Amino acid sequence: MHKWLVLALIGVGVRAWAQAPAGNESSPMAKPPETAAAQTPAAVKVEKILVAASVENREPVGETNVFGPEFTQVTCWARLSVAEPPVKVKFVWSLDGKQVSEHPLDIKSSGRWWAAKTVKPGAWKVELQTEDGARLGSVEFKVGSAAAPAAQ
Repeated sequence: MHKWLVLALIGVGVRAWAQAPAGNESSPMAKPPETAAAQTPAAVKVEKILVAASVENREPVGETNVFGPEFTQVTCWARLSVAEPPVKVKFVWSLDGKQVSEHPLDIKSSGRWWAAKTVKPGAWKVELQTEDGARLGSVEFKVGSAAAPAAQ
């Protein structure tokens, strides 16, 4: 009978410990605080991103990833799906691995958005990012210089 009493007391202690209130920070059962980022679903999704010579009637014209030396301006075009407007995004332009500019946008709805940039020869990359710098999508392209002699 003595053994039974000891086991019963141990059972009561375990049950009380497991039922400690979740808000009790000293309890080993307390939940870690949740961050706001973990609670918020992605507000923007890039359905398509590309570069083109221009945009007409909200559609890209002259889509390519290689532009000749005669091109002085390139447009990055993106189709975005926005779950929780408004959101802020930015087109971040880099030349030869170095960031050269940002074009911020306030997005109030899903749709087609674009930004144009004066360019010069080199390897370019455009990233569409959230306001805090999270990458949503990107596209790379080249602007050629005058034809170089063929290597022999």
